[in-house]
Amino acid sequence: MRARPIPVRGNASRRRVGLDSGIHAGVHPSSGQKSVTRFPSRQTTEQKGSGTNPVRLPRPRTTEEGSIVVQPSPGPWWHTVARWRNWPVLVKLAAVLVVPVVVAVTLGFLQVRSEIRQADTYTTIQRVIALRDSITPLTAQLQRERTLAAQVSTQGVTAYRQQAKPVDDAASKLADTAHRTPGLSSAASAWFNDLELSLGQLPAIRRPVAQSQDNDTDAVSAYTQIISTALNFDQALVVQLGDPSLSSPATALLDLEGAQEQIRLEQAVVLVGIARGHLVDAEAKMLAASETRYDVNVANFQAVAAPEWQQTFQQTVAGVDVGTRRQLLDFAATQPIGQAAPTQNVAKKTTGVHQAPPAGGLTIPQEEWNRTSDATVALVDKVTRSIADQVRGTANDLQEASSDRAGLESVVLVVTILLAGGIGLIVGRYLLGSLGVLRRTALDVAARRLPEA
Repeated sequence: MRARPIPVRGNASRRRVGLDSGIHAGVHPSSGQKSVTRFPSRQTTEQKGSGTNPVRLPRPRTTEEGSIVVQPSPGPWWHTVARWRNWPVLVKLAAVLVVPVVVAVTLGFLQVRSEIRQADTYTTIQRVIALRDSITPLTAQLQRERTLAAQVSTQGVTAYRQQAKPVDDAASKLADTAHRTPGLSSAASAWFNDLELSLGQLPAIRRPVAQSQDNDTDAVSAYTQIISTALNFDQALVVQLGDPSLSSPATALLDLEGAQEQIRLEQAVVLVGIARGHLVDAEAKMLAASETRYDVNVANFQAVAAPEWQQTFQQTVAGVDVGTRRQLLDFAATQPIGQAAPTQNVAKKTTGVHQAPPAGGLTIPQEEWNRTSDATVALVDKVTRSIADQVRGTANDLQEASSDRAGLESVVLVVTILLAGGIGLIVGRYLLGSLGVLRRTALDVAARRLPEA
């Protein structure tokens, strides 16, 4: 006998009949009593046909209104998650509102973290620049000690011995700064280790000079080797700067420092020749090589420096002193090798002032040579300091800008989260209210108006 479905009232979740489980609720047409008809489900039939144990159907339960509701087994939890069409409305609404917010928050977090890392990178660059600033005083003090070593035969050893302390202090400061600077590249670390080993040889270099037992330009060559190692360490640090706005002026700065070193080296070599009365073959070759390196350094500076710095260099490193020094250098380079080598000047004293060479030969006034050389170096150093200030200022600006962007993006991210949460709450409450009204209306129609019709 065919059963007529019962119109059910009450909670919709309690009126659902488990037809999928093979159960149908109805009213017997003759007696008017409630009845339950069980039909074997497809799954149960297939299992019986295959010889397996039948699946026990869920036990039906009776609602307050008297209708029978059977709760089917939901199965594994991932089946429920995969059937997103069956999700509750509240869950669907939460997914629609929350998922875009989560994606936006994730992207914002990654962007903020990137800016923070960039700011940390510029902080490391600032430390590298501070380390480079510690190299310049050391090279300047070493150059001065080399110049005094070249004048021991004429000026005595007092000033030379006093210069040892400034050099040692600058070396100690550089070592302390390097040890406190993290993130040095392998090349920079290797050059720093070489520099420390070279600085450790200073006592052995100073001893024969102080005793006036050095052989010609041996001390000059030894000091030059240490200074070259320091400049190589400086160059390795420039490579670490990375950012073109920093590496380009830093490279130009390195070229100017190289030009300064050549001026100081030429000063020391000519002083040795003045003390002896002539230049030997090795010194003449050293002087010629130094002039070539100076020209190369200036050319490299002109190639990488900004136009305003090129113009500044041309206008600054000029004048009477620069021209006079160049004339004296050309004069020293054109003198015959070995001319006017008085034997009395070969013997040196350990204290006091030595006798000057006789007339003839390399007759460059020592005071004039030192004055013009110092003046030229001071002019180059003026440009060098300006570029160094620019490098430091650019690094500070980049670090502050990156930190500001990270802070701003963090604030925007927080505001976005709060705004999205507020909008989601308002829209969600509105939609849930509308759905509630729709649900209550539908239940009222199904429970009252349709049966009455």
